[in-house]
Amino acid sequence: MNLQQSGTANRNAEGIFILQQRVSHPVQLALLFRKLIDLNEKLTEAFSGDLPECIDENLKEATVRDLLTMCLGQEKGSLMGEQRPLYEEDNWVKMSLAIPFKYKPGTHFVYNNVGPYLAGILVQRRSGCDLVSYLTPRLFAKLGIKRPTWETDPLGNSFGAGGLFLTLSELHKFGLFYLNKGKWNGKQILSEKWIEESTKAADVGYYGYLFWRGEYNSFRADGKYSQISMILPKKTQSFRLFQNVAGETNF
Repeated sequence: MNLQQSGTANRNAEGIFILQQRVSHPVQLALLFRKLIDLNEKLTEAFSGDLPECIDENLKEATVRDLLTMCLGQEKGSLMGEQRPLYEEDNWVKMSLAIPFKYKPGTHFVYNNVGPYLAGILVQRRSGCDLVSYLTPRLFAKLGIKRPTWETDPLGNSFGAGGLFLTLSELHKFGLFYLNKGKWNGKQILSEKWIEESTKAADVGYYGYLFWRGEYNSFRADGKYSQISMILPKKTQSFRLFQNVAGETNF
């Protein structure tokens, strides 16, 4: 399936998954609009009603910021695509916090859906609505993106770590949005300071806040099946590509 750059392709033909990077938007919007979230807030405070009986020392140290860096402290990735259909537990928040925090937060990189999932849960709880309802008037509509479909957990919460369906053209808009440092049509939607903070190296040199980093100070959002939106700030370029099921790469 080859899609034209003009974005005129049928929405169904262009449908794709976009993964983790999306959650950094609602976290920042919660900061901007309602002061709902503090990145330094301890998880034991943010999720006080969901904690296991035995709280290890590393969990006590973990903060909201640690949800965004893939250095949460757990040993293995959980809530991954192939795992989610197999869970017997419906309350994924309690299940996620009960997973042992083997490492001190910020010291051990593991690609793990628990962090962005919990970040999305926190935004939903503080805002009183799901992520689609929260983001549509504040971000999606401003970028000209129709209300999208988003995967939910067994209790009906938006799955902030993935399962957001966007077209290739819509993905490209996010790349341009970050290339323009949070501006769209001349209006500042996200702060330039946040764009810089979320895309620079966080706890490891190759990862920021849910963005991968690369050469030439580039950063990228990786979606399922190699769907990529890459930004090269110094060259003022943004491009996207995807690989279909047959393994063909499309730009």
